[in-house]
Amino acid sequence: MSRLFVCPHCKHGMSTERWSDEGIHDFKTWDEQCPECEKVFEVVAMIDVRFELSKQYKETN
Repeated sequence: MSRLFVCPHCKHGMSTERWSDEGIHDFKTWDEQCPECEKVFEVVAMIDVRFELSKQYKETN
């Protein structure tokens, strides 16, 4: 699963392929280095499990 995020220093947009083989968790944090300005920053991302579940619920009902 890919997620998009923006560097807080230079606003460069990036995507990541984290979580592809991992279980479902509400929050993920990791350090990322921006390829544009090369500064390292912490990414805090929330996986919206509720949206996926509500989408499945609507499809089945």
